[in-house]
Formats: sequence, C-alpha cells, structure tokens
Amino acid sequence: MKPDAYREIGAAVVWGRRRSCAADRASPAGSEPARSSPSAMHEPSLPSLRTRVLRFLTSGVLATLVHIAVASAMAVSGFNATASNSAAFVCANVVSYLANCLWTFEATVSARNAVRFACISLGLFTVILGVSLAVDAFGLHPFVAIALISVLVPALSFAAHNLWTFR
Repeated sequence: MKPDAYREIGAAVVWGRRRSCAADRASPAGSEPARSSPSAMHEPSLPSLRTRVLRFLTSGVLATLVHIAVASAMAVSGFNATASNSAAFVCANVVSYLANCLWTFEATVSARNAVRFACISLGLFTVILGVSLAVDAFGLHPFVAIALISVLVPALSFAAHNLWTFR
C-alpha cells in the first residue's frame, strides 16, 4: 500500500492554491479505501475562476452602492465633494475588502491580506490618476477615461487580488 502522500498526486492546483478532489481519493475497485492525509481533509476548496469573477463583480457593485450612499448622505448633510468622496472611498474599500476576502476568495480576514488589499487599492488609484491625466493631456473627452478605467481597473484589481492579496 502506498503512503497517503502518493495517492494525492491528482490534487488540482488552481491559481496557486492546492485543492484536493474527492475523485483523487477514490480507491480503485477491489483495493483498500483511500484515506486522505490530515492536511488534505482540512484544506478549503477554492471556488472556480468563474465563480470568483462573478462574486468579484457582485462585490464591486455592492461597494459602488456603498460609495454612492455614503457620498450622497454626506453631500446632503453639507460636506463638500472631496470630504464626501474620500469618506465614501474608505467605506467602500472596507466593504469591498470584507466581501472579497470572506466571499469571493473565501479567505481569512488578516492584517496581511488587509495591507495587501490597501496597497492594491492605492496602486489602482494611481492607475486611475494616470489614465485621467493622459486623457486630459491628449485633449480627449473625459468619458474616454471613464471607459478605459471601467475596463482596466476591475481587470487589474481581480488579477492582483487573485494572484497576490488572497494567495
């Protein structure tokens, strides 16, 4: 009989995380039932890429709604646009972090991934500024920046969080 470690050769690797599959532990007909190693039994299964993308998009919509709600409430209360949107940005990022951590990537809330999430958010903010400045410099309509940012930022954000933040 082979050690359990050799039976798990078929474990799937998805975006840098190892997932054990029930089929990998199934024993061939007539052989002794396969036993999973203790580490394999407690490994969380990572949602499929499609599921993560859909959850990421849903989390983004939720964070956007939070941003709109906070900014609007503050604007109605007499705060200027800078204060309203700054506070809304922070609130939306907290919601986005929690939704993506706990639901999209099914990770554990930790200081490590919170700092990484914040770094990605700030990095993406610089992308937004760069695209906006380039559009202004070339004399293009502001909607060109909005269109570019609407495609670039979510794609870069998902890739960065998937490959680094919640790894």
